[in-house]
Amino acid sequence: MTDPVVSTPITRVLWKEDPGNEFYMKREDLQPFSFGGNKVRIGWEFMRDLTEGGYDAMLIYGDARSNLCRILAGMCAVSGIPARMIATRPGGEREGTDISFNEMITEGFGVPVRTCPADRIADAVDEEMERFRSEGRNPYYIYGNRFGTGREGIAARAYASAYREILAEEKELGIRFDLIAVPYGTGATQGGLIAGAMELRDEDRILGISVSSRTGERARSVLRETVRSYFADRASDGADVPGPERIDERIHLETGRNCGGYGIVDGRVTQAVRDMFLQNSVALAPEYTGKAWRGMCDYLRENGISGKKILFINTGGLPLFFDALGRSRSRG
Repeated sequence: MTDPVVSTPITRVLWKEDPGNEFYMKREDLQPFSFGGNKVRIGWEFMRDLTEGGYDAMLIYGDARSNLCRILAGMCAVSGIPARMIATRPGGEREGTDISFNEMITEGFGVPVRTCPADRIADAVDEEMERFRSEGRNPYYIYGNRFGTGREGIAARAYASAYREILAEEKELGIRFDLIAVPYGTGATQGGLIAGAMELRDEDRILGISVSSRTGERARSVLRETVRSYFADRASDGADVPGPERIDERIHLETGRNCGGYGIVDGRVTQAVRDMFLQNSVALAPEYTGKAWRGMCDYLRENGISGKKILFINTGGLPLFFDALGRSRSRG
């Protein structure tokens, strides 16, 4: 499989609600592989690590609505890599007919999906890895060990590299952004951006808006470990990189704007998604980019920030936009 990642454009977007700031968007939703999004970059890093490590099968894990699972399922199908997915749902059961487009796409790629409750994930990982081995396979679990740790630095590579891309685009556009805002979900995207900025000794300007259910303490811990793992991996590869010192000073994360948890949105998020589409014809996934955009705007207003150039990383998730359209139409 050839590298599916492309350099995505940065475009100006209108936002009538806040005429005091200039808003720009890095269009990761325009990645050309399988409906795009930030997970194309991250998924490719996992696929490259799988290939370089001599693995020949992949175990995927995530929420049934996961963008990463959709991307990895497609990459495995295109590459001829056998894959299975462990998906979490409340109680490990399907919720009637409430099946997301992401889940249908994942299954459409021929990836068997095993659902299980959150307290059974480690056991399920063990069982599925052993099942692959019994078939003569050398399986790769995307999150490392049975407890989901060990490959944080792999995913972070994607957006450490993307940070270099942003700097090049700034130079080309003649713009220096005062703030770079990004949705925080798993932490790989924000962690990678922080690592990239630290490696290049660039200034501190990255703000994460959590869309996750993680507590603030846990979310910051994940970011800290992601950055450390990135630098450890780079050093082991022989790269001359600075030590990841004073990481905590680089972690700026808003965790009180997640509408109460992962996958939950409110009317203000729904309105922001609608306004973005009407003003710019840009689709935001309510649970991810829509929630983060709403949270970013609230942060700017509450902190009296004006006269700045703001870059928002549109991490995609297009199928979730259509999920929301379907729910809205069914209620209507």
